[in-house]
Amino acid sequence: MCEANAMLESAGDGDLDVWKDLRFLLATDDDLHEDLAHVCDLLDASSAEDDTQQVPTRSSCTSEVIPGQSNHSTGTGHKRKMSKNAPPRTDLKNAYESRQKHELYALRQQVDVLRAELERRQAAASSAVAVTSFAWQTAARQEFIAMNQSLRERAQLRDAIDDNTTFIDRMQLLLRRKKPRIPAPEQLDWQSLKLAAHSSLRTAAMHAIADRQLRRLQSAFIQASVYESAADVFNIDTTLVAKGHVQIRVVEHVSLPAPWNVIGDAVWDVFGGLRRPALPPMASETLEEIESVDNVHSGCTTTTIYSTYKEITSDTNLAVYSNVIRKRYRYDAAKDMIVWRSVKEDARMPQAKDSPTEDEAGWCQVVPVGGNQCRLTIVLHYHIDYTQRFVDQALQAAPPSVESITSLMDKFSFVQPPPRPGMVRAAPMAPVIDVSTIPTPSRGAFFYKAKRFEIALKDSIRDALAWFNAPRQAET
Repeated sequence: MCEANAMLESAGDGDLDVWKDLRFLLATDDDLHEDLAHVCDLLDASSAEDDTQQVPTRSSCTSEVIPGQSNHSTGTGHKRKMSKNAPPRTDLKNAYESRQKHELYALRQQVDVLRAELERRQAAASSAVAVTSFAWQTAARQEFIAMNQSLRERAQLRDAIDDNTTFIDRMQLLLRRKKPRIPAPEQLDWQSLKLAAHSSLRTAAMHAIADRQLRRLQSAFIQASVYESAADVFNIDTTLVAKGHVQIRVVEHVSLPAPWNVIGDAVWDVFGGLRRPALPPMASETLEEIESVDNVHSGCTTTTIYSTYKEITSDTNLAVYSNVIRKRYRYDAAKDMIVWRSVKEDARMPQAKDSPTEDEAGWCQVVPVGGNQCRLTIVLHYHIDYTQRFVDQALQAAPPSVESITSLMDKFSFVQPPPRPGMVRAAPMAPVIDVSTIPTPSRGAFFYKAKRFEIALKDSIRDALAWFNAPRQAET
């Protein structure tokens, strides 16, 4: 039994397979108790044969009374039942039999205690696993539904094309002969990340783009290996998506010693413009608040901002643009999410159509993890397209390799781990780099812009941590 107790203690910190093995070794099914009760009954029966005339015999391991015996000691004439776990009698004449009964009773009590402890620990472990499993099951179900919907839409489009092949060919011949007089519907331009000039269509497109980004948050976190993860992650990787198309993914997933609303406000101060980063001499930025809605029924407050950025590069006087939609979803149920997406074309800025335009998508989430702790997750996708018509012919002919872009990102020191857990760190601005050596259409202007934003964001979070923890440090 001492060894079984030791096994229980060690199993509490071990794998779940140890629990299964221990449960099998202890034989916690009902057969064990039936066998043990049968042994106790045999001993009670032998005791009853020797002691029939003195005291009514009862089973010490079961609650049965021997038929035909009456309770003369109480004088009531009723049969007195003993509880199942009642200790054995102490008035037995046979010392050997008495010792056996007491040993069996102690053994059965230890088995009951171990069974209760095993069930308690199994229930605790199962509940902890169930919480994580439920979140992953929900995520898997949602991803499965989205995948099936995409496959159905793809099949429907293929069937429609196959059924109307002849009609499509005739329409193509007709359109080649005549200039189209009916413009394309602007209601669907948002799907191609285009904004119309009309105010109502423009606002609707911004909300549609942001809401689509919110639906993609879960998939982005799963692909970045930070969904429901408790470990801190600081990662940046470069992937060649297609020929001439490169994607840079930046991931930061960290636990911070402050409430979720404090960190969420600090993050939004930078995204919303209250603590926007400083601009270089040849750059300008405009922040336009589109809408702020407090939905009482859903418990969510949303704020939408449209940012327009323009910079003239110092070496070639090239104008680069970055038009970004930012939307905050602040839930009363302890969750703060921010999504952002670059716009490829803006009807109110036709001059940006033939210039390098930033193409990035990002997600940020702040959730509580217990007490005055929260977890901050940021995932950023940055796309570089070397096939655009305004890109240098040399870059179009020989796009840089993934290794060269990764080396360039290392020079800017993005996403640096903090010196110790619970902190944020932004490496200082990278030294001046010869922009002629930066193999990007914007000549590195967007990299410097991203670095300034990272420094401003980390400074805001660090100030929030210092503000929240200052009273506690003063008390100690």
